[in-house]
Amino acid sequence: MEFLDTVNWDIVAKVVPAVATIVAALLGAIRGGKSLRSDILQDVEILEKLPEGSGPRNLMLEHLTTQITRLNSEHMIRREFPMLVFAFISGSLLGWATIALWQMNQWWAYPLAVGTGTLTLIFVYGVFDSAQLKYRPPTKSSAQKKAEKEARGK
Repeated sequence: MEFLDTVNWDIVAKVVPAVATIVAALLGAIRGGKSLRSDILQDVEILEKLPEGSGPRNLMLEHLTTQITRLNSEHMIRREFPMLVFAFISGSLLGWATIALWQMNQWWAYPLAVGTGTLTLIFVYGVFDSAQLKYRPPTKSSAQKKAEKEARGK
């Protein structure tokens, strides 16, 4: 492989830890939603130890009600996994292409490297944007759509 002989391994050695850090941060963000259930369980244990009718118990009940409501509405909060995968793969490939183009030392490669570098930054933003939790209204199943269509038709 002739290309591997021209790779600047110093740059690769600097890029790999940065990418690993980003991947670790994304995995932490993706797995972060599972702690709400454990928090509710811990709060229930504390609630059981508080005396009936006390002020702290009432505050804890209000807090638990808020947390349970949040947990129930969590099914309407989703991440865009297909876009996350697409942006991650595209950003990685374009980042590699940017480095490869820049190292060619040809006059025509520099404008292309700037273009692919810009697209890489856009895809990196897309990775973080699609990894965030966002409200998604519930979608109707095909059976619900069919029933509504029949109801309108009659």
